[in-house]
Amino acid sequence: MVDDERDQVLAKFEAFLKREECQDINTTIKGRQKLAYPIKKFAEGIYVLYTFAAPPPVSQRIQKLLSTPESGAELNILRHMTFRI
Repeated sequence: MVDDERDQVLAKFEAFLKREECQDINTTIKGRQKLAYPIKKFAEGIYVLYTFAAPPPVSQRIQKLLSTPESGAELNILRHMTFRI
């Protein structure tokens, strides 16, 4: 994935968070790193960390969005994790 494509995907996700009325959205792009093990034949990936404040029902909608990518974007998100603090 080139930087422009990555930025488009991240902007789309941030727009989704804003529509869901998330607050204090912070994005940290950790960059391209080697994966602990191959996923879908990929040996490295781009790590991105989002922190935000949101009401509890929003986490379910985020999980659904990340788990069911739109057609053509299946290889953009290899793994995702959501933590509630």
